[in-house]
Amino acid sequence: MLSMKIKILRITDYSFYPGYVECIVTDVWGNNHVFNEKIPVVTSKNIDEKSEFPQDGYIRCELLSLWTDDDGNKIITVSTENPDHVETLDEINVFDLLPCQLVDIPL
Repeated sequence: MLSMKIKILRITDYSFYPGYVECIVTDVWGNNHVFNEKIPVVTSKNIDEKSEFPQDGYIRCELLSLWTDDDGNKIITVSTENPDHVETLDEINVFDLLPCQLVDIPL
């Protein structure tokens, strides 16, 4: 499954299962996008209050388009709406990313 690479910055709520973490991705335009998401949605690792941060994580996404900007950079537009209905704190779920910011993770 296509997934965008993110950084898990910290635990925001561990008072109930499964817990939430703050994550960030920077798009091709230099904008930082912050998520507050359930731990199992962004990593298969066991994260708790004793974990070290930042950690690598992933958010599953759908490919919307592939295009090349005026400088010849390949840009991939993805949505995190499906399959997990993930959005940023600002309710954004469409991102322009570089190919190196995406991975294909087997289900």
